[in-house]
Amino acid sequence: MTTLSLIAALALAAAPSDADEGVRAFAEGRYEDAARILERAYASEPQPELLFAWAQAERYAGRCDVAVPLYREYLQGEPPADVRALAREAVEACGEDPDVEPEPEPEPDPIEPIVPEPEPEPEALPDREPVTAARDPWGHALTWSGAAVGAVGGGLLVEAHRRRAASERAADELGYREALEGAPALSRAGIAMLVGGGALLTAGVIRFAVVAARGRREQARLRPSGMGLVWSFELAPRRSPGLR
Repeated sequence: MTTLSLIAALALAAAPSDADEGVRAFAEGRYEDAARILERAYASEPQPELLFAWAQAERYAGRCDVAVPLYREYLQGEPPADVRALAREAVEACGEDPDVEPEPEPEPDPIEPIVPEPEPEPEALPDREPVTAARDPWGHALTWSGAAVGAVGGGLLVEAHRRRAASERAADELGYREALEGAPALSRAGIAMLVGGGALLTAGVIRFAVVAARGRREQARLRPSGMGLVWSFELAPRRSPGLR
């Protein structure tokens, strides 16, 4: 019995409606069409005869990777001896051993879920010490510089006054000039340094006043009262009840 006649006999016996069309396509060499039609027929009537016919159409269409599993499924049943032999030969024609089951494909490794890393907590800002006038370096620098410059200016004025007084007590013109030498220059320099020192002292005082006002604002506290919320400014440290 030829392959075509065997396929026709088996397929027509199983499902005449679809098998007839599949056998006709196989006979005309339209193996892909035959495979598609016989696959549909087997899905409607899962019978061994249609399974073998479908496998044959797949092999002739050049798809041994599809045909061999179909042959193996067919051989797991109890087909007739001659058809069984034909199915084994077809598996061998595809380059595989009909007695050796293919190893199952390894299962893919499980995909571990991606856990997002927790965001780092923001670093806490260190508590800033309250601004006080007593700790302001600029205020101290201006104040002490002004005091030093003013002291030097005052010393120059004292020296100029001393020289003028000595010149008035001189016995002659030469002594007068010697005693008075440099007194005007010292007086002018002393006055200039006193003015500069006073300006620095004034700037230092203003600086202390500004820093003190800023410190009072930063020490403001919002506290509840019977009339709602009022601002409480800690202008000075609170005294204990025993000191009142």
